[in-house]
Amino acid sequence: MPGNKATVGGEVARDYALKHPHTPSLQLARMLRRDHPALFRSIDSARSSIRYYRGRQGDRNRGKTRRSGSGVKHTPLPKPEPPSYGVLNLETYPDIKRWLLLFDLHVPFQDNRAIHTALDWACAKENRCDGVIYGGDLGDCYSLSPWIRDPRRRRFPDEIAAVGQVLDHVEARLHPKATVWKAGNHEYRLERYLMQRAAEVFGCEVDGVEQFSFMSFLGLKERNVRFVEATWPLKYRALTILHGTEWLGGSYSPVNPARTAYLKMHDCTILGHYHRTSEHTEPSAGSGQTVTCWSVGCLCDLHPEYAPLNFWNLGFAVLTTGARWRVENKRIVKDEVV
Repeated sequence: MPGNKATVGGEVARDYALKHPHTPSLQLARMLRRDHPALFRSIDSARSSIRYYRGRQGDRNRGKTRRSGSGVKHTPLPKPEPPSYGVLNLETYPDIKRWLLLFDLHVPFQDNRAIHTALDWACAKENRCDGVIYGGDLGDCYSLSPWIRDPRRRRFPDEIAAVGQVLDHVEARLHPKATVWKAGNHEYRLERYLMQRAAEVFGCEVDGVEQFSFMSFLGLKERNVRFVEATWPLKYRALTILHGTEWLGGSYSPVNPARTAYLKMHDCTILGHYHRTSEHTEPSAGSGQTVTCWSVGCLCDLHPEYAPLNFWNLGFAVLTTGARWRVENKRIVKDEVV
């Protein structure tokens, strides 16, 4: 049988494969047919023998070849690092009809009046939201900032306590069926700080929970809050929910953040980070489908010391779920939702 290691032809094919490791199999088969026409009835039978000894006839024969002692060595691939990227699909929460999307509170620099205005609107019967998504920068992590900071300002434990108060206040007002906290670049300050200054305790886990993390500091599991890493997007059908710092290169101060999201994603996307309400729509020239992107206003101090003059505005958004999902992008002007 051609290719069988017990045959003379098989032994010859093995020797040729070892002697000419870089010669293409088809070319080597032609050489075998030319040099040993009595052993190989055709070029195809010669090529089959070569492929057998090179381990290219599937996993089953490849395993036999390794065990046969043919001399063909196979170096295994190194074990890859586990992937750090993932996606949280909001369709795993089928009971949620309307998600309230809150971006950029920057606690303890939040705007309490704006938060009350957003919650009053979301609690009204005609607007009722039954799920909450914090879309990043819920906590400012001021004391962990790599930028110059005032040492007299809040300590990190105080910031953690303030974030806990906000979580509990929204829970008490809205009674959501589910709460998702997607980290932004400010929450990432904690992870970066640990990696740079306390690498010895970074990633320390007890019962599967990192001890130096928001999950542990705030007891998010007990609070029934799902924490999502800064690099992970949220998805609902054709909509992607980002903080706004996930893509490479970024865009510091775009004229229209929603258009920037469109140019980066070319998918329906909603994000925060820029503290500005905007919308951009473009139809696909090929399929005719319409793609809309949104950027959402913030719920923090509009005139911080590092940017006292800016083009920010207060706001929030709502995602209504279902086959005909829709986004409502709201602004808050003089304590009113518009």
